[in-house]
Amino acid sequence: PNKEKKIAPGQIDLETAKKWDSIVESAGKGKVYFQMVLQHHGQFSSSKGYKYSNNNNANWEENPWNVKNGGFLQNPEDFFTDPKARKLTKRKLYYIVARWGYSPNILAWELFNEVEGTDAGSGKQWQDIAMWHREMTLFLRQFDGYHHLITTSANPGVPAESPVWETVDYIQTHIYPSDILSSPLTQPFAEGKKQEKPQFIGEYGESNLADTNGRVLHKGLWASIMNNPTGAAMYWDWDSVEKNNRYSEFQQVRRFLDS
Repeated sequence: PNKEKKIAPGQIDLETAKKWDSIVESAGKGKVYFQMVLQHHGQFSSSKGYKYSNNNNANWEENPWNVKNGGFLQNPEDFFTDPKARKLTKRKLYYIVARWGYSPNILAWELFNEVEGTDAGSGKQWQDIAMWHREMTLFLRQFDGYHHLITTSANPGVPAESPVWETVDYIQTHIYPSDILSSPLTQPFAEGKKQEKPQFIGEYGESNLADTNGRVLHKGLWASIMNNPTGAAMYWDWDSVEKNNRYSEFQQVRRFLDS
């Protein structure tokens, strides 16, 4: 039998919160600055709507907010428009700000990881998604006394001129190109009316996630700091960094920036 703890909508798993205490404290001790992700695409993605990774990230069937699991949402798209869902989301944000907002090591609140991967994104319900982002951004600005930056993330499927970006502080892109040196890491972003905002590569990697020799890690780090004024791009395949002890790649870039 499934012995996993079931957390009802509106409840916080305090054991998970304790783990986050350790993460935030460790970031402070190690002088690491990170984006705290508040929602991810899989939570509101079904195998029908999700178009990436062979639906491996579609978690709607397990989501406790799903009416089939005793929740109150009929469809994953309803997360962005349902009044109760928006109310409970703001309750969660308030708790997060109250518990971890003290930390300067939280570089930014990341409202969504790859929001275009939700069923609402697949259905191009950009106005609904944009209004949700506006509401949650204004809420965070009201209650976050330390004024952390706010962002959200998307693959290039959400253009820079999309209203999704209107209220966040910077645009965040995730890229997995076949050729890292001809990607947005080294090429200017396309023109758009929102281009006055900083743009940051929040994820990058080999198109097939098979960077066996670290070539993409190396090229991506150096290409991004030479061309992207908002900082080094963030390599996604952390498991391979640990497994193959490639931390020296980051150390070399750090030494260059410090020199």
